Amino acid sequence: MQQDNSRPAVRYPCQWLYKVIGRDSAALTCAVREIMPAEAVVSLSRTSAQGRYVSVNVDVRVGSQQE
Repeated sequence: MQQDNSRPAVRYPCQWLYKVIGRDSAALTCAVREIMPAEAVVSLSRTSAQGRYVSVNVDVRVGSQQE
């Protein structure tokens, strides 16, 4: 079976969801706010079973592949 390595077709602009994982939700949120546009929505996603890691979702409108 041949594997298809082509990229999926994405129509810009579109909403894009990033997941950022780290140890401190406040620090992650602060770091994301520093680099993402003001309209990005940042929300807490999950905490690992042992409580060591957290993830935040970053939902942002993306205008092009370069962004």
